[in-house]
Amino acid sequence: MSFLFPFALFGLLAIPALIIIYILRNKYKEETAPSTYIWEMAAKLLKRKNPLSRFEHLLALIVQCLAIAVFSVALAHPVFTLEGQADDIVFILDSSSSMGMVHEEKTRFERGIELIKEKADEAVNGSTFTLILAEKEPRLVCQNVDDISSFDIMLTGLGEPSKYETSLADSIALAQTLYSEGKANLCYLATDQDCESDVLTNIEWLDCSDDEENYSITDLKYKVENGKITFDAVLSSYASDKDIEVMFYMNGIEMAKKTYRCEKGVHYAISTDPLPTGGKPVESVKAVITNLTDGLMDDNSFTVFANTQQVNTKALVVSANETYLKAIFDERL
Repeated sequence: MSFLFPFALFGLLAIPALIIIYILRNKYKEETAPSTYIWEMAAKLLKRKNPLSRFEHLLALIVQCLAIAVFSVALAHPVFTLEGQADDIVFILDSSSSMGMVHEEKTRFERGIELIKEKADEAVNGSTFTLILAEKEPRLVCQNVDDISSFDIMLTGLGEPSKYETSLADSIALAQTLYSEGKANLCYLATDQDCESDVLTNIEWLDCSDDEENYSITDLKYKVENGKITFDAVLSSYASDKDIEVMFYMNGIEMAKKTYRCEKGVHYAISTDPLPTGGKPVESVKAVITNLTDGLMDDNSFTVFANTQQVNTKALVVSANETYLKAIFDERL
């Protein structure tokens, strides 16, 4: 048995607190009676009529403790997995650019597919398989496929990873949703990102990484104000801490060279100071990592083209209404 929200079990700490309150509270009440003899006789008669009266406080304590325990366990959302029974398995496959790195004539993406196939082959007969491809937006490739051969065909036909950075957070959230809804009881994440320090609740990490270095520029934007251009980019180092040198270009002309310290696995948003454009319009901007060579060169540069091209289209308009046609041409004129 596992728990979807194990932190809810901290509610069980209310039980010893409740017991302490019962121990410390005053159990006696002051009453005024004309005769202690009459009072003692009345107490004896009540005990004879209700023999459980002496245990009423203990029973109330037990009931309240049980209520706290049931409520805490219910909030923790227990999930029972029976050994030898079929499973509903969710696989998440990272499709970021770093998964395209080649090691021993095999990409990390292909390594991830192999690891998923191994887990699927080990599954008990009758298990179902769901595959989430972690792209810019989570893509549900298949859901609740119970035929292992069909699932293998879907894995083989995935193609190549994306050339852009993807966020695993949304894909993990989708898998957690399926888990909490009872549509899955096992989850696996195949990625080259370091997940040992992350809290992957109810998700097992399938490590696709190797010893290859990899750096990337995952985004690039620019802004022009008062004849000056500012570059904004996102820089990453996946395998180690590095000083990364980045060259910025406008219209193919070098504008600036900056060095940034990047820690392993951290995505850094970097910016340049405003640089003069010389009065020239921006046709394209580019950022390139220049001082390092890694296992995947495709993500070492990022180019953005300005959307300045005018789009001309032709359309055939057919109508029997002369007024309608006249209104169209009047509008164009």
